[in-house]
Amino acid sequence: MNNDQTLSVNERKKYLRAFYKTQRAALSIEERLSSSAIISETLLSSTILGSVDVICSYASFGDEVSTLDLNDAILALNKTLLLPRIDGNRSMCMVQVTENSRYDMNEYGIREPKGNPFIFKDHASVLCIMPLLAFDAKGHRLGYGGGYYDAFLSNHKGFITVGLGFSCQYSKHALPVESHDHSPDIIIDEFGIHSAQKQ
Repeated sequence: MNNDQTLSVNERKKYLRAFYKTQRAALSIEERLSSSAIISETLLSSTILGSVDVICSYASFGDEVSTLDLNDAILALNKTLLLPRIDGNRSMCMVQVTENSRYDMNEYGIREPKGNPFIFKDHASVLCIMPLLAFDAKGHRLGYGGGYYDAFLSNHKGFITVGLGFSCQYSKHALPVESHDHSPDIIIDEFGIHSAQKQ
């Protein structure tokens, strides 16, 4: 893996995104589904969910950690479940979903819920679950480069944040981080929960 410090931050991020997409894509369907089930169960059995009323999750796409069963389980717990919808350049909102919600497919091929943006002002206890491409020992997250979660979380401070990824997405080297990048409070892979060592 190229960790050339002479490259710009954007160049390093671009290279790392391609590298970890390849790492994740190398998992078999069986490995991905098995690990996704373990990751979901780890989150569901943790104390985190019990401390929140509203949960922002995501509609998994491609070879990401699958959230299909996780989202169903969250609904079964009678929690308020929200999923993201892109509503502009580097901007997304969250929409409440139920078993009867309808969806559109966005430009990336990701399912997005129909409905009005959720209003957070009356909800203090919110968990935001995020996909990721890579994570390091300090809990830094490498996203897809669109900046959607960074912008969203900068406008909604105080949320508990959790990143979901497979162990093959762990970087032994520190990931390049910029001031606007949001590091999750914890990251969960198939081997357990990793707390961010924020500085």
